[in-house]
Amino acid sequence: MRCSHASQARRPTARQGFTLTEMLVTIVVIVLLGAITFSGGRSALKSARTAEAMTNLKQTGAIIANYTADNNNCIPPSADWGAIMYMGQALFFHRYLNEFAGFSWDGAKEIGPLSNIFYDPFLKGKRQHPWGGFGVNHSIVLNKWDCRRYGHENGRPLISIPDASFKVIYCTAKAANWDSTWLFVGDDFASIGWQPNDGPEARYNGMAGALFLDGHVEKLDIKNMDQAKRRRYFVNDP
Repeated sequence: MRCSHASQARRPTARQGFTLTEMLVTIVVIVLLGAITFSGGRSALKSARTAEAMTNLKQTGAIIANYTADNNNCIPPSADWGAIMYMGQALFFHRYLNEFAGFSWDGAKEIGPLSNIFYDPFLKGKRQHPWGGFGVNHSIVLNKWDCRRYGHENGRPLISIPDASFKVIYCTAKAANWDSTWLFVGDDFASIGWQPNDGPEARYNGMAGALFLDGHVEKLDIKNMDQAKRRRYFVNDP
């Protein structure tokens, strides 16, 4: 009996709870796992929004193709400055396409009055220009004054633009005081190169989303693009 009691006296009692060190280690592990999960979630969200934005570019290309087919193979003007300045009516590239596609013009919408395909879902919550989250290339898509100068009322004829598969007409861009812009000048970008607050923007993990005149879309490394390539893509040179 005494041996039995002695054995029981020597048996360690069950430990209750965690030590302070174990609790701290557990908290650190939870925080690290949470950070990894949050980072992965943000990355997945950015990828999803980038994919949606590229789809918007592709859909815009399809509308442009239908517009040109119905308008003597002319693309819509980048802007009608006469209407904007003298008539008080905003007529510009995105709106021509918006109305052609049968979308409404709703000034009460949160982002802007156009259809959502003309805004960039990647910039959700940021200050997108109300006239569009993607910029039309004014160096290739002429305004209405310039179109009239060349004798074209409805816009610039496709036949006057060489190498359609190499000409960027619409892409991610920004301007001062906005996180996006509806218009940029390709000649300026070709001459100066990438600028952080003006012109084509490297929005998608260092790349710009671009719509070419032939309807295909690409992500372009505009930060490291040499001048020859900038001219080929963004200027009306053959």
